[in-house]
Amino acid sequence: MDTPHETVRRGRGRPRKFEREPALEIAVRVFWQRGYEATGVAELREAMGGMPSASFYQLFGSKAELFAEAIAHYRATYGRALDPLTDETLDPKEAVRQTLSRSIAMQTDKEHPLGCMMVLAAPISDSDDPVYQMVAERRDITRSRVLDRVRQAIAEGALPPGTDAEAIAGLVYGFLMGISTQARDGVPAETMQRSADALLALWGHRAETVVADNRAKQ
Repeated sequence: MDTPHETVRRGRGRPRKFEREPALEIAVRVFWQRGYEATGVAELREAMGGMPSASFYQLFGSKAELFAEAIAHYRATYGRALDPLTDETLDPKEAVRQTLSRSIAMQTDKEHPLGCMMVLAAPISDSDDPVYQMVAERRDITRSRVLDRVRQAIAEGALPPGTDAEAIAGLVYGFLMGISTQARDGVPAETMQRSADALLALWGHRAETVVADNRAKQ
């Protein structure tokens, strides 16, 4: 994590000036590591170099507002591991392969907290909590993009007609979400990559099995 002195500048004889962007990056990492509910404003201010309450609220408004900014910052930086899902130059299977590989690499990088902030940082006690909904909406976007890619593969003939798109997308999305807990549990990136390769090896085989099963029931 960035050291506190990186969040401030001190002019000679002047009070410390707290810089917004470095402070936001630190907030991302604190929320990412500790989770929203377990992180207090005092802990955030301390991590930001002892930022006074007045400066904190002036810069960020509230903990919830800061978390919303942290989510946006995370998505624009670390969350770019998901970008292949929307890269139209990639075929669906390659888009999914790159997404899984890049997510594994990012989430096991020890230069920052392990896992995915979108999975680990949101409150889980109340699904009606606006903070929970904020993160759930981001996850739903990812789920929809995976499903779109599977449906594209079916439309283009890379997966056979009759393939259960939601079932295949669920396998991919479930694996993607599970990277976080595996990373936190110390599962090596190489092991997870082998699992991702095995999952993608089933991309066509599993779909063809589903079609065959459906035909047998008719």
